[in-house]
Amino acid sequence: MRKSKLNKRKKKARIKPATIIISLIILALILRLSFLGKGSIRADEGATLDLAAADWNTYLSDAHHDVHPPLYYRFLHIFTGIGDSEFTLRLSSVIPSVLSVLLLYLLGRKLFDEKTALIAAGILAISQYHIRYAQFLRMYSILVLLALLSTYYYWILITEKPRFRTKIFYILSSTALIYTHYYGFLILLFQGLFLIIDKKARKRFIPHIPLFAIIILLFIPWAPIIKDQLLTETDLYTSFIDQPLTLSFTTISSYNIFAQGGLFIYQFLIGYLKAAMNAPFIIITILSITIILAASRQLIKERKAKQQALLFLSLTIIGSIGIVLLIQYFKLVLVMPYSRYLMIVSPLFLILIAYGISRYAKRIFITLLAIWIILNLITLYAYYATDYDRENWKKISSQIAVDCANIDCINEQVTTVLLYPASYAYNLHHYYPGTITLIPTNEQFRQEMNLADIYSRVKIPKSTPDFCNFTHDLPTTFTVISALETTPALEDCFKEYQKVSATKNTYGDIWGRPTTDITITSFSRQTNSP
Repeated sequence: MRKSKLNKRKKKARIKPATIIISLIILALILRLSFLGKGSIRADEGATLDLAAADWNTYLSDAHHDVHPPLYYRFLHIFTGIGDSEFTLRLSSVIPSVLSVLLLYLLGRKLFDEKTALIAAGILAISQYHIRYAQFLRMYSILVLLALLSTYYYWILITEKPRFRTKIFYILSSTALIYTHYYGFLILLFQGLFLIIDKKARKRFIPHIPLFAIIILLFIPWAPIIKDQLLTETDLYTSFIDQPLTLSFTTISSYNIFAQGGLFIYQFLIGYLKAAMNAPFIIITILSITIILAASRQLIKERKAKQQALLFLSLTIIGSIGIVLLIQYFKLVLVMPYSRYLMIVSPLFLILIAYGISRYAKRIFITLLAIWIILNLITLYAYYATDYDRENWKKISSQIAVDCANIDCINEQVTTVLLYPASYAYNLHHYYPGTITLIPTNEQFRQEMNLADIYSRVKIPKSTPDFCNFTHDLPTTFTVISALETTPALEDCFKEYQKVSATKNTYGDIWGRPTTDITITSFSRQTNSP
């Protein structure tokens, strides 16, 4: 009698999974809304907004010189009509990211069990990696959501008797996925390869093979633009990447193919830290591999349904990372080696990690989870404390106005020369109404400027034999904004001008040390110059 009463009390004391997942969704929303409007438009956000604000015909013209499909830009176009504040615009990334927490829970439960699903959703809810891009005006958070949707409906197709609407949802989510980012094809590729490997899945999916054909047919209208976009990607790669990937078991470097693969895992779990290539990087990578091995050993012990799920996750994660690294190593296609492109498989990785952790004894399980939470809170604090003051274009725009008043420029019509990179022009343009001129600082960056027909709404001079020719058209007073240290060659170009003021955009790192990312220098032509 006493035992039965105790069991009843325990059952009553347990928190229902619905309560936990709702709490995690609320937590995810709070973390993603925190300081959402604090940072100015920065990095690629300005160029993204320019493409999103354009009408369809203008966008199609510019899309040839971009490197991504159109869906996210059209999605963001809706938000540009609602408002232009940083907070409002970034909601377009927050909403898909919060929904991904719920969907990851549903997928984790479908693949494994309630415990695995809740752990994975909890990791995603407070993940610095995902919070960072949930507050960024790019397609990565919606890319994660669509990858989860496609995988969720795919799993129903190969394990259950699907309804007609499931097939429709699979087609729509998968088509939207590849119309958002080309890495979406990795998810579809390994969905197809899994059918070849797994006999049971193949039998169930054979009647649905036409669904793949429909998805490809729906993507064909965009195919003619891909060729031009690949050329743009190649130009970007050759301009920015100065060292190929290498094979080494001893060198820890972002150009080492093994370290690069480990870096993906590191960032999937705890996000970005400025010094990733050090002891924490090694520890997290080893810890992750240990947990994955714990999950992998269950391939033999578990029931066939869970073996099937483990095989699918392992194939998709390892295969996607492997293909990206091999493409970069052999330069089959010149694509930028950004880990954020592989965010598409990070939720599947979190499910695998969650399942691996849950297989350990209770004490080890709690210890591993606590280690991850502590490390992630450190990186989340670093992000909240330091990231929002980077590239503070709102502050820079105000500084230009102050400098203009100090040097008595006529009607504040000061010409701003944005040295590098070209995409920063859009960020400044979001706040600053004056004239913006872009100039390359050396031959490497001249190539970037020359490929940038997409920057047609900003004046971009072409390369000239005389590097300092751009100064001939400058007014008496102007401001130089540089995201690079000024080179001696550039200083020579401004010899006949007098430096009036110089300020820097400075922010503190996680240790409080000042870091400068942009310098603002005002010049005036010397009256006594010959």
